[in-house]
Amino acid sequence: MTPDYKLVEIEIERLRLSDAFKTTFKRDPWRTTLAYANPQNLQAEYVKRLYQATRDSFDFLLDCKIIEDVPRVMKKASSKHWRNKVCEHNRVHILQTGKVVNGKTSFAIGDEDFFLRWERKWVNGKLQLTPGPARMWKFTHEDNNPVVLNQEVLYNAEKPDESEVVRVFNEQLAGELDALHAEWQSIWKKTKNSASEIVRAFTEKAGGKEGAKFREKLREFLKKTPGLLEISPDIMLECMQIDPSDLEQLSRFLRRNRSDLLFVCREDFDNTQKEAQVEKVMES
Repeated sequence: MTPDYKLVEIEIERLRLSDAFKTTFKRDPWRTTLAYANPQNLQAEYVKRLYQATRDSFDFLLDCKIIEDVPRVMKKASSKHWRNKVCEHNRVHILQTGKVVNGKTSFAIGDEDFFLRWERKWVNGKLQLTPGPARMWKFTHEDNNPVVLNQEVLYNAEKPDESEVVRVFNEQLAGELDALHAEWQSIWKKTKNSASEIVRAFTEKAGGKEGAKFREKLREFLKKTPGLLEISPDIMLECMQIDPSDLEQLSRFLRRNRSDLLFVCREDFDNTQKEAQVEKVMES
């Protein structure tokens, strides 16, 4: 199918002429600071920018290319912010980013599923939309700023429902979006498959500097925790290989069963671990 922007224009015009659109951007009587006091002016501005955003985005996506960045290793990553932008390996996070470029216009990407197009589907009896490109005008730049309505538009003002415009936009560019999605997924897959090598290279390069930082942090920690000063370095190192969440559970277990340590020997751990492993296999 040859992408046809005229079908997107038809959908925008249908939105503009709809009865629902005529009731949007009503002025809030309790607020006076508004860029466009007249709802008709806001409606006209919205349509103008919707045309511009979809047209520019359409042209951009028809002939753009992905340029991948070198994967970057981070010691910490906020799971909320980096949810779809990192893969975890050996307790560090690998960040894969890149750029989508068309001429002088480009924008950064990181989310693994950034190019997944919207599709309607039924889930548990309800009509759902799969993730995006969440906003078409995410692709559009005007003086390096995305084309969006003035931020002074009231946050609680009734907005138009442009979901059908988005649907037709994605429908016309289905081939392009699917190809970009597949290419970006391939880049992510390559990064995940190379995680061991990426982390190893990071360790070799940053080992001296990061090792010095760790020793300083460990020194301060041990000064504040004198009970650990006599612990064997081998035991300390072995403990630090345990997942922190498991260590936290072990700490809670010890607090609840402190007196039981009087009756514990190494054989208890050896036998009980084996019994627990067998029971876990049988339960699964």
